[in-house]
Amino acid sequence: MSTAIAAIAGVSAWLSLGLVAVTADGTRILALPPAWWLAVLVGAAVAFVQVVRPQPARLRPLLLTLLVWLPFIPGPVPALLLTFEGPIEVGIWAIALVATVGFRLSASPLHSARQHPGLAPVTAVLIAALAYGIGAAALCTQMPIGDEPHYLMITQSLIKDGDMRIENNHRNRDYASFNRFDIPPHYLTRGSDGEIYSVHSPGISVLVLPAFALFGYYGGVATVIAMVAIASGLAWHAAWLLTSQVAAAWIAWAAVFLSAPMFLQAVTVFPDAAGALPVMAGVWLLIALDRRRPITDRALILVGIALAVLPWLHQRFALLAGGLGLAIVLRLLSYGSRRIVLFLAVPVVSALLWFGFFWWVWGSPSPTAPWGNGITSRVEWIPNGVRGLLFDPQAGLLIPAPVYAVALAGWLRLLCAKPRLAVEMALIGAVLTASVASYEAWWGGQGAPARYLVAALPLFVGPAAWLASRGRAWRQLGAYAAVVSVLLLTAKIFAAGGAFTFNPETGNNPLFGWMAPRGAPLSFVHRWQPWHQADDSARAIDLTAGVGESLRPAVRSARLGDVTVFYMNATSYPEPSGFWTRAGTETTVIFDLTDPSRQLGLRLRAGPIPTSAEVTIAGLTHRLSFLPQQRHELAISPAAAGAWKISIRSRDGFRPTDADPESKDSRSLGVWVEVF
Repeated sequence: MSTAIAAIAGVSAWLSLGLVAVTADGTRILALPPAWWLAVLVGAAVAFVQVVRPQPARLRPLLLTLLVWLPFIPGPVPALLLTFEGPIEVGIWAIALVATVGFRLSASPLHSARQHPGLAPVTAVLIAALAYGIGAAALCTQMPIGDEPHYLMITQSLIKDGDMRIENNHRNRDYASFNRFDIPPHYLTRGSDGEIYSVHSPGISVLVLPAFALFGYYGGVATVIAMVAIASGLAWHAAWLLTSQVAAAWIAWAAVFLSAPMFLQAVTVFPDAAGALPVMAGVWLLIALDRRRPITDRALILVGIALAVLPWLHQRFALLAGGLGLAIVLRLLSYGSRRIVLFLAVPVVSALLWFGFFWWVWGSPSPTAPWGNGITSRVEWIPNGVRGLLFDPQAGLLIPAPVYAVALAGWLRLLCAKPRLAVEMALIGAVLTASVASYEAWWGGQGAPARYLVAALPLFVGPAAWLASRGRAWRQLGAYAAVVSVLLLTAKIFAAGGAFTFNPETGNNPLFGWMAPRGAPLSFVHRWQPWHQADDSARAIDLTAGVGESLRPAVRSARLGDVTVFYMNATSYPEPSGFWTRAGTETTVIFDLTDPSRQLGLRLRAGPIPTSAEVTIAGLTHRLSFLPQQRHELAISPAAAGAWKISIRSRDGFRPTDADPESKDSRSLGVWVEVF
């Protein structure tokens, strides 16, 4: 069994080196690597298992690589199968190899740190901070984004003027140190004193102020990173308190803090990710109370302070603070009024100051006062907003981070075992979701997927951990989903220089087009919406004619600059900078261009005698006549598929021995071909 799985993996590796592309008219182009590569890869895989002798069960995840076989199936195939070619193959292999090798590390000091319930949260904090730091460095050329400059303008005003009146700061371009574009003040109504105050809440602006004053924009980013990293450590401990299982705690930690929604907000100066720390503190306390763990007075006071900060970060976070506070107070009833007073003392004072802030600045205690009459929120928008928040390919939660679908399943399991805890978390999350979904712009503009839900995502820590603790199969499902989500995040950050990271559009995720570029004409791949599904996924591409020839391995493949050339027959003579065709025969090659958008050119040159050639590119034939040493250049139009099948039939040829008596080259050469 192990040998068979190894052989399958070898074939999968061989196919991964091949090419499947779909042209705009639905024609499939196939190119397989040379057959000797197949022998080498299969032989190496089989030899490895013969030496190592792993258990068959350990190798079963490699069967996932059978997915890369699907695009090569001959005959009519569903278009969906063609998506398993391109960069997505890296993800398939990564999942298979991670599952095969396992999630355990052999280094004993790190292993101990990961297992110890006291050291593991610290390890989680350090890993998260390092990961966020790498992400921030990778995205530095794109930052700041969206409303970040407006939050930082409040910080600038506090530093320079000691107030939050931002009109003079915008007039003086105080944002020039961190933003190169002109930005107008974000306000909808002036304050009661006639001055301009930002429509944005000042909480995050105050929190990042010390580091921003010392280190500028990236000092502010580092502050948010530190807050989210600490929240991740709390998440690990909360998951461990709930399940008493280390593996479940790590899976829940990765699910929430290493997937796109939280990660991408953690590297920006927005209130959403910063709000995850107070919410996580509240969730931790709820779980500790549910598990009847001893709670110190200091812990109650600290969690109360954390929840008191939430409304200052954003008005909508008052719903989270109120929901968590109410749930905690109801659980504290059995502990006596003293502990309730300890918990509520700071939040009550903070709430009074919060309402007083709006009254002082805008003359009304309403948290909506900064918007005046400009707030756009309607109950009838909620259904569409909820669908978008969950399922939108770009701005939704479940497609960029599918691990949350597993966490939702975990909530159902938690509901059966711990109904009170499950209902508390669901109600808190549902209230915020409904509030956000009622916005006309529920996606929040430029930012992470499900940006407006990010602060509430710690509510998923418990369900994700609970599901992972219910048995090996559930644990593996959670781990696989977490790995897939991390891979999607990695692609979001690094693909195309990070161009897909903060796409503000909805209904379209260009990342999926990048993952399977050969099927780019199949728009359903990156525009999938379950409530408005097109029929593209059921469409078949008929390749019955000529399939036998297309499935033959290439005789040879080589790189010519940024083009991979598959030589499909033996009538070509490759050299480092190009190739000769054989005179009097047809030479077929397939070009695979790294950047499909660039203009590709073909340069043909005759030898020392006159000749002619027919060049067929994408069904269009060019007839060329050559004088001795004459050149012709052909422009190849860009194609979404990034691949072209080209046939060249040259007539008269020459032998190098005829032109140079000292040459020993007796090949019959037609025309010389280069790409540019």
